Amino acid sequence: MNEPSKLLKNMRRYYKRSLPKHTLSVTEDQDPTIIVVIPAYHELQLFRTIHSLDKNNSVDFEVHVIVVLNSTESSPTSVVNIHRKQSNDLKRESFQQITVHPILIESTPDKIGGVGFARKYGMDIAHNYFLEAGTPYGLIACLDGDCTVSINYLEELRRFQQQATFHAGHFYFEHEFPSDKRNRKAIIEYELHLRLMYQNLRYIGHPQAFHAVGSCLVVFAWAYAAQGGMNTRQAGEDFYFIHKFTKIGRATSLNMATVYPSARQSDRVPFGTGAAINKFLRGQNQMTYNFKSYQALAHFLAAIPGFYTENYNGLNYLYGFKEIEIKKRIEEARNNSTDGHSFGKRFLQFFDAFQVIKFLHYLRDRKYPDVAPLEAYNTLSPLIQLPRMGCSEDALIELRKLEKSVLAE
Repeated sequence: MNEPSKLLKNMRRYYKRSLPKHTLSVTEDQDPTIIVVIPAYHELQLFRTIHSLDKNNSVDFEVHVIVVLNSTESSPTSVVNIHRKQSNDLKRESFQQITVHPILIESTPDKIGGVGFARKYGMDIAHNYFLEAGTPYGLIACLDGDCTVSINYLEELRRFQQQATFHAGHFYFEHEFPSDKRNRKAIIEYELHLRLMYQNLRYIGHPQAFHAVGSCLVVFAWAYAAQGGMNTRQAGEDFYFIHKFTKIGRATSLNMATVYPSARQSDRVPFGTGAAINKFLRGQNQMTYNFKSYQALAHFLAAIPGFYTENYNGLNYLYGFKEIEIKKRIEEARNNSTDGHSFGKRFLQFFDAFQVIKFLHYLRDRKYPDVAPLEAYNTLSPLIQLPRMGCSEDALIELRKLEKSVLAE
């Protein structure tokens, strides 16, 4: 572990630019070292999420929950009123294992309001509390207001905290399957797409192959500050946050407990679960990246060591993607590296998970069109020793089992 005094010094630097006007109020007999943050906008099943936490296996440590009820300038009055009622109800209700702190934020500017802002606001409150308490190894976990957790979720948070091997983690997840057939099909196709992306990147050996589901994140307070905290993006905030840690090799998968995100449709964000469900229900089938795109990426990754010795043949596999910028980045990495190994690590700080997604989109639009998830699964499955499947649900079940078994090793 790092020296606590140094970590707290860095946390004090972050505190100066943190968002909240709110602080976390705890009594003298409370000493939380785990704080769960839940951003909530018009979450009618919010109490289901909170009760899922409260019904976890009995624990002997303090767990506090910050619920950020966030509305914007253009939010309907009906939503604002729902938030006010939820805030009052949360203050009145008593829980067995958790202490809940509703934070009511209204009239946030539309330009910045959204899940990223609300998540950051709550995480900043948690960070600031741990700074005040002198607890750099306090743990900040994220959920969403429409999900549930397995009964050992809190226990696994504690285990991760006590080991303190990594800076951040991501829980295993399984979307709930709705009873409605079309909704069920929609979420199966979308989750299959997510798992195929993860498995293909693992197969070709990209070091930043990682899921990025906001309700599955967990991070130490000191590490949260060290990486500049959560961002305020209105979508994709989870992707950018977790990959701050994959880029430095300090993120891990937590598979012994499960988060169950809901499978509802939503117009609030341009991509992600809700948007994918909405598009599917409007008749736009879920597609996923072509395996040939991953093969091109694999060839490019294999060629990276050669760039250090000015062998640029591997650039052909980019098919023109950002070629001028990438040559510049190669030169920068070479000038700041002492050997091929350090060069490769430095170059992948640029050609990270975000650039990978942009590259896959580039090939999708110019060379290798997207394919149906089941087709993509049956292309990959023999390469990772899984059986071919005749339907997407069976394919998804196979990938779920694989992830659980591999992550458990």
